[in-house]
Amino acid sequence: MWRRLLNIAAVFSLLLNIAVVALWLRSYWCSDEITYRGPTQAIKIRSYDGSFYFITSRFMVVLPGWTHIFNSRYYPAESGWMDQADLTWRAPYVSLFIWTAALPFSMLVLLYVRAREGREKQGFCRGI
Repeated sequence: MWRRLLNIAAVFSLLLNIAVVALWLRSYWCSDEITYRGPTQAIKIRSYDGSFYFITSRFMVVLPGWTHIFNSRYYPAESGWMDQADLTWRAPYVSLFIWTAALPFSMLVLLYVRAREGREKQGFCRGI
């Protein structure tokens, strides 16, 4: 059962890794942003210039609800009286790529080690 769960987690992590690579490449050509504006706070998720951003702000209460900007060619700014950020968390896509690739890569190494051990038990040479 644990092996099956680990395999499912590895497949999910690999799919997430592919999505990270796609967003990473896209972030160099355009800016994408999803914003939720509540009564007292706004939350933004943004992708541009090779990074993923999570931004919260207390001052963006104009037009409450969900908004999105996809395939934009501008570089967003966090200045001005309407959208001054309280918290900005930035993660470069390269770090997200490494974290999402860790489980599939470890599973690949584990399969290689087990196959190599199996060959040794059968009396074959170690090889490379």
